[in-house]
Amino acid sequence: PSNISSGRCLFRAPLRFSIEHHYTHVLTDTLVENFGALAPLQQIAGMCSCRIVLFTRLREPVQFYISFYRWTVMWRQKSNSTLHGRDIFEWAPPNLQSSIFLDPMNSAFAE
Repeated sequence: PSNISSGRCLFRAPLRFSIEHHYTHVLTDTLVENFGALAPLQQIAGMCSCRIVLFTRLREPVQFYISFYRWTVMWRQKSNSTLHGRDIFEWAPPNLQSSIFLDPMNSAFAE
């Protein structure tokens, strides 16, 4: 912060960060509070002519189902097909990506 207030950040090479927020119990409101337009981090970044960009990646629905299935469900089916179904068609819950987008902890119902 002292470098920022003295203007020294203008003489350094631009910084670039990429952070992926993949999966969490943290709600969207908390993310926006910490990284959104009114967050202290945005104010500091603005002093150095930096910008913070938030974006959401939505996947093609079938590919999302396949990826989620391979990552989270398939191994469970192998250990207990009675509880988790025998294949992707038996397991597939409705509106998987939309449910997780609205509340990340909704993925628990699909696991």
